Amino acid sequence: AVVQLRQDNALGTLYNMVGFQTKLRHGAQTEIFRKIPGLENAKFARLGGLHRNTFLNSPRVLDPLLRLKADPRLRFAGQITGVEGYVESAAIGLLAGRAAAAERTGGVFIPPPATTAMGALLSHITIGADAETFQPMNINFGLFPPFTDRKRRGRDRKRARSEQALREIDSWLGIPPKDAPELVVSHYATGGGLGERLIEALGQTELDLEHLTPRDLAPLDQLHTRGWPATVEQAEEFGFTPDMHVLDVGCGIGGPARYIAHQFGCRVTGVDLTEDYVRAAEILTAQMGLSDKVDFQCANALALPFQDQSFDAVWSQNVSMNIADSQALYREFHRVLKHGGKVLMAEMAQGPGGPLHFPVPWARRPDISFLQTPEEIRQNIQAAGLEIVSFMDDSKTVIEWSKAQALKPKPSVAPVLKPMLVFGEDFPERARNSTRNLNEQRALSIRVIGRRI
Repeated sequence: AVVQLRQDNALGTLYNMVGFQTKLRHGAQTEIFRKIPGLENAKFARLGGLHRNTFLNSPRVLDPLLRLKADPRLRFAGQITGVEGYVESAAIGLLAGRAAAAERTGGVFIPPPATTAMGALLSHITIGADAETFQPMNINFGLFPPFTDRKRRGRDRKRARSEQALREIDSWLGIPPKDAPELVVSHYATGGGLGERLIEALGQTELDLEHLTPRDLAPLDQLHTRGWPATVEQAEEFGFTPDMHVLDVGCGIGGPARYIAHQFGCRVTGVDLTEDYVRAAEILTAQMGLSDKVDFQCANALALPFQDQSFDAVWSQNVSMNIADSQALYREFHRVLKHGGKVLMAEMAQGPGGPLHFPVPWARRPDISFLQTPEEIRQNIQAAGLEIVSFMDDSKTVIEWSKAQALKPKPSVAPVLKPMLVFGEDFPERARNSTRNLNEQRALSIRVIGRRI
């Protein structure tokens, strides 16, 4: 055991034995303390006792803004509100101060979310606790609302709750979210060797590996919203031509890039943040004999490794959802496009139905999901210097397609080529949540064509 002695006077003759609250009688305390080495001959100026914290029955007498219900002119802060600990007392003091300042200046005080430490503590002492049994409380995870991700356990669960709290307190404070490419890479990580595994899987089918077509690979490489039909329709709508050099941003394992090179004869460069996807894209492209038309690079979409005005067109499917600074993304599109060049974007947007259900295909947790509202998408595209040629909400089309897919009879033998080979075994759950979010208008499917002017 360690005894901490804190000097209490300038002469160094009086020390405080920190943390010695006790119910022992004074004589018993003296006898025990003198057994501590160095304190055999100490004189005890004052002996210990249990201090009593005076506190309000806050659930009964305070409102959610820490005002006295009987007289709202009075506001309470700190330990007296029924919190334990220095940090907790300071936190409630901060909230009381912000509430008072908002009231004084004619503003509206919005408490922090209950999923944050300060929000959970404030909610507990003013709303959540039972007034009949109320006692001072330190912050702990038991005060937080139930955690929805049931698959997270132990330390991983606590870490996820902490990450959520940090994001939401930043949002409450008005701090913009930050891009975290390393978390995005971790989400899409495959463990290495993806390309080789896909070639092995293709070898278990009846496909002719020497004469593969883009349609053959669709179960593996068309994993964006509505898959193969969306790629074909968007490509026809956009109007690719053989003389174009197209940049596919967030190319994944290269399915759409190979399709437009094969179908329209254009040259395509794909970029993706996930190195194993890029390597798999190269392997599959070589297998199809398209390496002379399609190449790939591992790169961050916010710092594209290309000269200004390098491309005739930019294509991007389901990418901005993982990027906090979407305007920076659109500025990069503008930078690398030639004058008059067009960009086609197909993205998920934030709907009016509330927060997303997780996990979803692009994020198992909210910390790498940055959906914009349709209006924010429109504004950010225009702010980046791009003219909007068309802006379409095709959520109904996606929902109908999902219903049709669900009604298809299940094959008697599980297919060899399936999305889980690329996206992991939890992909079906993530896909179901994506459909549910669309059905509940928590998410919207948006398609945009813009042009550099």
